[in-house]
Amino acid sequence: MRDFNDFLATISTERLKSMAADANLKMAEVQKSLNPSDPSLFGTQVVTAAYTISLELLGLYHLWIEQTPQD
Repeated sequence: MRDFNDFLATISTERLKSMAADANLKMAEVQKSLNPSDPSLFGTQVVTAAYTISLELLGLYHLWIEQTPQD
């Protein structure tokens, strides 16, 4: 069985920076769509960042599973 830590080791600093940049873009979209005085703005941005990064990690994990031979 594959070890999740092996997958984590494949994620480079550059890839992390790219995911953070994608999350920042999504948060900016959310910020434009909400009233700046809306009390839920910060929470919505945090959820947006977490969602965006989670989806990217899940996609990378599936690619890794497909490309890594099973033991």
